[in-house]
Amino acid sequence: MSKKKIFIISLPRHANKSTETYLRAHGITLAHNGKLPGDEGEDFVHPDRMIAMHEQLARGDYNIGLLSGGECDGLSMYPACSHYRELAQQYPDALFIHVRRDKDEWLNSAERFLSATARSREGNAPLGEAFAFFRTAAFGAHAQNREEYAAGYDRHYAGVEEFGKEIGDKRFLSLEMKDLVKGGAALDKLCAFVGVKRNPAI
Repeated sequence: MSKKKIFIISLPRHANKSTETYLRAHGITLAHNGKLPGDEGEDFVHPDRMIAMHEQLARGDYNIGLLSGGECDGLSMYPACSHYRELAQQYPDALFIHVRRDKDEWLNSAERFLSATARSREGNAPLGEAFAFFRTAAFGAHAQNREEYAAGYDRHYAGVEEFGKEIGDKRFLSLEMKDLVKGGAALDKLCAFVGVKRNPAI
C-alpha cells in the first residue's frame, strides 16, 4: 500500500476506472465511489459506503473512514472529484491526479451515461441523495442536461487548474486521456508520480 493517499480528481467518464486498474496492478488500491476491488454488486459504486461518505462529509468531517481504516490507498470519483480541496487539507501530503478529456467528446459520453445512472438511483433515496450531494459539489449544480454538464465541466476544469498551481507539481499530476490510452510516456509519468516502478509487461 502507498504511504501517501492518492486521489483521482477527474470527473466521471475520464478513464478513472482504467487508471485505477493500472495503479492496482502496481500495488495501489483506490476505492471507486466507495467500491473496492472484490466487492460484489454494481460495477461502479458501493451504496452503503457512498451513503456513509455523504453523511460524513455533510457534517464537515473529511477524515474518510475507508482511508483511516487502511482498506485502500485513496479514492477515485466521488468524493475525490467533488471535494479535492477539503481532502488536500485533511491529507496534506496526498497526491492528486487529474485526467483531462476533450470537452465535446466528454459531453457526448456524459449525457448518455450520467443521465442514465441518475435515473437508476430513483429506487434508493439515500443513495440518490448522496449522488446529488457529490454531483452538485463537483458540477456546481445537480447537472441533468448537456448545457448544465458543459457548465460543470468548465467549472471543474478551472477549479482543478487553479488547485494544481496552488499545490505544485510534486503533489499534482495532469494527464491527457488520449495519452493514457496510448500508454508509453504517460504511464511512465504516472508511475513516477506515485512512486512505483513501472512494470513494462502491463
